[in-house]
Amino acid sequence: MNFSYIDDFSNIIKENQWIIQNPGNICNGNPTIVDFDKINQYRCEKYGELTTCDTFHTFSSQMLDILKQKKFKIMELSEEGHYISFQLSEQLLEYIVKCQTLGFEEEWESEPESDYESEPDSDEEE
Repeated sequence: MNFSYIDDFSNIIKENQWIIQNPGNICNGNPTIVDFDKINQYRCEKYGELTTCDTFHTFSSQMLDILKQKKFKIMELSEEGHYISFQLSEQLLEYIVKCQTLGFEEEWESEPESDYESEPDSDEEE
């Protein structure tokens, strides 16, 4: 397996200040954050180990498929303090691949769309 693919994928998520949450596993009232190695383990169980012919696009597509299958969400914290989830779409896949091939940039012409599923930030005072 090309271990740099998991590193590249996780770094892109982190550089964008996104998190991957499991809404089905609640801890202290909040969905738990999912570890990249665990997602990759699920990916390996479904697709097997990567070969030298596999590309970062293939790897990322498989990772997003696992996120959909497990009902995990890629989330970002909005300016209003609420978590917003992204559509696990072809546009998000292309954005991730573009970050890996061209480098991370703050502003892309077409950033991935969010689902606008806001979840209140539990750290806010009421």
